[in-house]
Amino acid sequence: MIKLDIIYKKLYQTYGPQHWWPADSDLEMMIGAILVQNTSWVNVERALKNFESFNGATILNLSSDELIEKIRPAGFFTRKSQTIRNLLLWFQTYNYDKKQLKMKATEELRRELLSISGIGPETCDCILLYCFERPVFIVDSYLKRLLSRCGYPQMTTYNLIQDYVMAQLPQDVQLFQEFHALIVTYGKTYLTPKRIITNDPLFHSQ
Repeated sequence: MIKLDIIYKKLYQTYGPQHWWPADSDLEMMIGAILVQNTSWVNVERALKNFESFNGATILNLSSDELIEKIRPAGFFTRKSQTIRNLLLWFQTYNYDKKQLKMKATEELRRELLSISGIGPETCDCILLYCFERPVFIVDSYLKRLLSRCGYPQMTTYNLIQDYVMAQLPQDVQLFQEFHALIVTYGKTYLTPKRIITNDPLFHSQ
């Protein structure tokens, strides 16, 4: 079993800093986190380019059909458009200002996000980590495959995996952001069904 800190060091040495999440504003980040559900980031980028701005009031003033057309490249556009609207209506109650949420405990903020229809644990934690800069580790399919590949015990639920990983690492936002981004970068090559095994950085000396 390869320790998580060793995995991080090897991935960082291989790929360098990832500068994630790729967004110019909080709302762009949050919307991107919704759009990336069940699709590739390439499709998300195509959808995000259809927005003239990421102003909450402007987006909420769009008709359902207008919003659907903007996000159509990301797929599942009817469901995702409603989730975006639900999230923006929630954020509107804080005047789209994350500073108003600064004093709110992470668990309380997490409960609020999870109560929004269409927001599941992975999307919620993406928003918590990258937008609100809270130390939560994102559990995605790449992380599950990575842990299995590196000999970790099989865990059955999102929360079990998250608690296990977070217990092994310092509670550091920048570390969690970088580690998640590195896992995604590594996963695109080595953790897909048709993964390339040659020169896997985790199993070859640097």
